[in-house]
Amino acid sequence: MTPAAAEPMASAALQDGGAGVAVACVRSWQQVLAARGHRGMVLVAGPRDWCRECAGDLLQALPAPADQWLWLGAGAPAGVTVLPASAAERVLGSEQVGVVFDGWQGLNPDAVGALSGTIRAGGLLLLLMPVPAVWGEFDDPFKRLLTVAGHAPGEVGSRWLGRLRRCLKDDDSVLWVEPAGITGGSLPAVATKVPAGPVSNPDCLTEDQARAVHAVIRACQGQRRKPTVLVSDRGRGKSAALGIAAARLLQAGVRRIAVTGPRPRSVQTLLDHAQQLLPGSRRVGVGVLEFAESVIAYSPPDQLSATGFAPDMVLVDEAATIPVALLEGLLEQGLRLAFATTVHGYEGSGRGFELRFGPALARNARGIRHVNLRQPVRWAADDPLERFIDRALLLDACRQNAPLPQLDVADLRVACVDRAALADDDGLLDALWGLLVSSHYRTRPRDLRVLLDAPNISIFVSQIGKHVAAAAVVAREGGFAPQMAAQIAAGKRRPPGHLLPESIGHQLGMADAPQMSFGRIVRIAVQPGLRRRGIGRRLLDAVAAQQAAAGCDCLGTVFGASATLVHFWRAVQYGPVRLGVRRGARSGAHALLMLHGLSAPGRELSKRCQRRFARELPDQLADPLRSVTPRVVLALLAGLPQPKLSADQSRERVKAFASGQAEYEDAVAAIVALTPLALSEAAGRFSEAVRQALVLKVLQRRSWADCAAALGVSGRREVITLLRAGFSQLD
Repeated sequence: MTPAAAEPMASAALQDGGAGVAVACVRSWQQVLAARGHRGMVLVAGPRDWCRECAGDLLQALPAPADQWLWLGAGAPAGVTVLPASAAERVLGSEQVGVVFDGWQGLNPDAVGALSGTIRAGGLLLLLMPVPAVWGEFDDPFKRLLTVAGHAPGEVGSRWLGRLRRCLKDDDSVLWVEPAGITGGSLPAVATKVPAGPVSNPDCLTEDQARAVHAVIRACQGQRRKPTVLVSDRGRGKSAALGIAAARLLQAGVRRIAVTGPRPRSVQTLLDHAQQLLPGSRRVGVGVLEFAESVIAYSPPDQLSATGFAPDMVLVDEAATIPVALLEGLLEQGLRLAFATTVHGYEGSGRGFELRFGPALARNARGIRHVNLRQPVRWAADDPLERFIDRALLLDACRQNAPLPQLDVADLRVACVDRAALADDDGLLDALWGLLVSSHYRTRPRDLRVLLDAPNISIFVSQIGKHVAAAAVVAREGGFAPQMAAQIAAGKRRPPGHLLPESIGHQLGMADAPQMSFGRIVRIAVQPGLRRRGIGRRLLDAVAAQQAAAGCDCLGTVFGASATLVHFWRAVQYGPVRLGVRRGARSGAHALLMLHGLSAPGRELSKRCQRRFARELPDQLADPLRSVTPRVVLALLAGLPQPKLSADQSRERVKAFASGQAEYEDAVAAIVALTPLALSEAAGRFSEAVRQALVLKVLQRRSWADCAAALGVSGRREVITLLRAGFSQLD
C-alpha cells in the first residue's frame, strides 16, 4: 500500500474496528511517518497476552524485519532482541527501527525516555499496557521501586500514570490500538520529508553539526582557555560532532584526546564516528580508540581533574550529568576543552548546566565558542514522538520556564502542595519541575514519578502570585519500633528509604535515632534571580513548622559538600554531623549530613551528633578526609562546638612556635590540639591564606610540598611563616 492510500483505510479502521484492520492501519500510518521523516507512538492496550500477541502481529506486518526491533520485557516473538528495562541505558547512542516497551513489566520513565531517543525516522514506539480506564488500579511492578519501609506497594500513588493517560488522550499523534480496533489518534496528511540544505562539511549531516565540528577543532588549535560549548536537544548529532572533530584532530597530528562522560558507554557514539573516519584505527576495550601513534581514551570525570593529567584536548559529553566542581577543575587546569550537553534529556539538564556552570566559565575562560544545534539528525523537525515524550516526561519543563519578572518578596506565600491537584495543573507542575531540574545537576524522569507518587513525600512551594519562587521536597523517615531500631543501629537491617535514621543510628552510633521521626530535605531550589533575599530561609521555616506539627523530631539533609552549601545550611541553623570519607561517584564531593532539631529529643540528638563530629573531625582530616578542600573544612569548623583545653600548656607551646622559639615538629602536638578551637572561635582574625594553611598542614597533615603548591608559595619556609602569623594573633 502506498502512503497516498493510507488515509482512507485509517478512516475505515476507526469506523469498523477489528484487530486485523488495526494492524493494516498501523502499517499504513508507519508509511506516512516514514515519508515525512517522522517517528510515532502506538499505545497497545488490553489484556497482557493480547497486547503481546498484537505487538508480535505488528512487527510481522511492518516493513523492517522483526529481528531489527528491540523488545523490553517478556513475551517477545522468536528472533527479536530482548532487553530488561533495567538495562535500557546499554543502548544509548545506538539506533533502532522500533522499540516494544512492555509496561506490564513495569513502566520505568527513565527507560522510556532513554529508548525513545534511539528510534530513527520511520520507526515506532509500541507501549503495551492495560486499558487506560483501569490504570488507577493497575499493579505496576515499578511501584515496588517507589515503596519505602513502613509503606506497602498499594500506598504508592497512581498520579503519574493518570497524567500519562491524559497526555496520551490529548495527543492526536498517538495511535491507540485496543481489542476493538483503533480507538484513538488520527492519521496525518501525507507529506514528504523536506530535504536538508547543502552542508559545508561532507562528514556531517547538517550545517549545525558542521559548525559544531569546526568550533571543537578551533578549541583545540586556538588559544587555551577558550572552550567550545555544544548545546542541543536529543538527536541533533552533538556526540557525533565530537567524534568527527576528534578524528580530524588526530589526522592533523594531535596525539592524545581524552573523552569523558557519566559512564564509558556514554561516549560510544563519539568513538564510533571517530573510528569510521580513521582507516586502520582499532578499539581497545570499551573506551579506547588507537590510531597510528595517537589515541582517544575515556577517563572518568573525577580522574580528569587529577594533578599532572595533560592531554592535548578534552571532550566532555553529556556535561550536564557531571558535577560542576569536577568541570571547574578542568577549567582551572587550563586544558583545551569542548563540552556537549543536552538542553533537556532523560538525565541532566542543559539549562541547569548553563545556570550552574556559567559563572565558572566566566571566571576561568577568556572566551567561549557557543554552538546551538537545532536541526535533528535522526528524524525530521516537529517529530510527533519527540513532542509527546517531551510533554509526558516533562523534558521540556526547563525550556518552557520563562525568566521571572520583577517580583515583590513581600507577596511571598508558602504552601504544602496537594499532589493530586499538582498532577492536573500543567502550569504549576511545569514551573515546579523546571525549577528543580535547573537547580540540580542530575534529575531524571523517574524522579517526577517519585515526586508525584512516593508515599512518604511532601512538596512545599513558595509562590509570588502565580510564579514559583522556590520549592522543597521532603521525605518522611524513621519512627521504627525499638526492636527494629536496635537492628538498624547494629547494622543488621537497612530499610529502604530511610537514609537519615540509618546513617545516624548505625554510622554515628546513636542507637535511639531510628525510633525518632525525621524529615529529609531531598531537594530545595530557589529561582536564580530571587536568591539571597531570604526566600530559602522562609521556605525552610515553613517546612519546619509543618513537620514539627506533624510530630517530626528532626529535619536533615544530605548533599555533596561545598563551602557555599555549608554556609547556606549553617545560616538556617543546620549543624554538620557526618562527612562521608569517600567522594561520591556522581557528585564528585564528600556527602555531608546536617541536622536541625525540632522537638526536645531531636534537638538533643542534634547536639550529641555535632559534639561527636567535632571530636572526630580533626583525626579524620588527618587520614580519610585529607583530600577535602580547605574551604569546605573551614566552613564546617565555623561555629562547631569544640572541647575546651584542660591546661594552658598547649597554648604556651603554640606561642613559642609563633615567636620562633620552637620548631613546628617540636610543638606539633599542641598545634594540633589548638587549631580546631582557633579556627572555630578566632577564624575572623586570620587571613584566608593562614586559614587554609592551618587546614592543609595541621588538620590534614599534608606534606610541606603539597601545602606550598596548594597555597601558591615556594616552599616549607613560606608555609611556616603563614602558620606562625596565624598563631601570633591568638591571646
